[in-house]
Amino acid sequence: MDIALSGAGIARLARHLARPKVASRHLVRVLSDWNMPEIPVWVVIPGRRLVPTRTHLLIEALKQDLNVS
Repeated sequence: MDIALSGAGIARLARHLARPKVASRHLVRVLSDWNMPEIPVWVVIPGRRLVPTRTHLLIEALKQDLNVS
């Protein structure tokens, strides 16, 4: 991202990382008909019982940051 922000080239960036810079017009999408392939993300926990609150909070934060349900 730093190279693209400095004007030295283009970069393949995850949408959730580039979105704020595109919104502020520091970056411009140049290949609008191309998308990065989706990569599955899994959260593995030992079980649904007695999962710490911080684990639930981490999972919810990841969902929000990655825009998944």
